[in-house]
This record gives sequence, C-alpha cells and structure tokens, in this order.
Amino acid sequence: RERHLNSRRWWMMAVLCGLLAACGEQGVPVPSDRFHRLTVGAPAIIYQKPHIAGTLEVDRFSAAGVLQDRAIVFVEHDNPNVLLQYHYQLWIDEPSRMLQSVTIDYLREARLADQVVSTDLRMVPTYTLVGDIKKLEHEIGSPSGIAVALEFALREHKSGNVVWVKNYTAN
Repeated sequence: RERHLNSRRWWMMAVLCGLLAACGEQGVPVPSDRFHRLTVGAPAIIYQKPHIAGTLEVDRFSAAGVLQDRAIVFVEHDNPNVLLQYHYQLWIDEPSRMLQSVTIDYLREARLADQVVSTDLRMVPTYTLVGDIKKLEHEIGSPSGIAVALEFALREHKSGNVVWVKNYTAN
C-alpha cells in the first residue's frame, strides 16, 4: 500500500509540473524594461563671468510620493487627478537624483557660479540650491505631452536665509 501511495504521489507531482510548465508557455510575453534619460537643453544665458561669487551647492531634489520612484508617472487627459505608473518604463535613476545632476550640468554650462557642486562632495558652500519636484508626468490622451513643475530656493549657507525662490512650469 505504501508503495502504491508513493507511485500515486509521483504521478500527481509529474502532472502538476506538466501543468505548471504548460501555463508558463501560454500567454503574452512580458515586455522588457525600458530606461529613459532626462536631457535638458543648453542654457538660455551663459555668463561671461560667474554671476554668483563662491561655491553653489545643488542639493538632491525632494519629491512627494510616487514622484520619488523610478517608474515613470502618467495621467490620462480625461482624469488628471489620478496618477498612474508605467510598469516597464523607468527612469535611469530616481528623479530627485536625475534632476540634481542635470541642474548641476546646466548651471556649470551657464557659468552661474565660480563652482557648482553636488552635496555629495561635502564642501562648505557659499549658497545651496534646493529643488522640489511638484510635477513630472506624461500626459496621455488628446493632447498628450509632458508636464513638469519645479520649485527652487537659494539659501545662503552662512546665515541660512533663503535669498531667492522661484517656480518653473513647462508642458
């Protein structure tokens, strides 16, 4: 009787494995992940001599909720208050780090300050630029496009005072 049960279990396991293997071969193939870079155009103004004396540190951007994730966020034109995430469309890095990096490159190219550095260098800056991602999303529907809203603040390191605040939006 014990030998009969072992034989029955073996056959049941073989059938179960066969069914599972067959399920794996059916259906739509899973798409591969696609990674996207963030690129920014050339500065509108390139200063002949730095506009800010000293070192300008660019801090990592802040962002709320899903805007921190690498998955690209989208909204449907007919339902703009519901944010969704693509499953296989990803940024190459977190948006907070990507925006910090492109901002540093942009400000260096514009020659805005004597030095433009990341907080990762742990230098004592003259000023710190902080940014907050308010909106970074793909709008689908009619019309479709990209919506970006950023807030910047410039803080003097010595006093800690905010000396400049500006919001930027683009579609």
